[in-house]
Amino acid sequence: MSDKNLPPTSRSSFEWDGTKIKKFIGKETEVVIPEGTTEIGWYAFEGCSSLKSVVIPFSVTVIGNSAFKDCTSLTSVLIPEGVQRIRYHAFSNCKNLSSVKISGSVKIVYEAFRGCPVPWFSMVWRHKFWDWCKSSHCWVFGG
Repeated sequence: MSDKNLPPTSRSSFEWDGTKIKKFIGKETEVVIPEGTTEIGWYAFEGCSSLKSVVIPFSVTVIGNSAFKDCTSLTSVLIPEGVQRIRYHAFSNCKNLSSVKISGSVKIVYEAFRGCPVPWFSMVWRHKFWDWCKSSHCWVFGG
């Protein structure tokens, strides 16, 4: 994200029930999810081909199934410590994802990053991730 101090994206850019983003309906290419959001729903941003970066607030605990699937221009995402679970195919086929920052411990479910480039993992996080992955028999990146 070019400017981490961008204001939250207008709530009118989302189908939002006050805590859960159900669908992104805006045109922004850089999105700052509003504080108070606790969940990014299933398929919420799926296929948003112009989306380039996402900042997720500390209030979010779950990134739903296929939430950002096929966001082919997505290059950057900040995932804060509050996120507890990244669900099935959440970032699947985000082929240009080159910067993912993950804070704290998060459970990453089966094939969450299927079809994404691997090099963006920091070495410290990568070791923790692979240790967890081996013990959990996960297939985060798929084949």
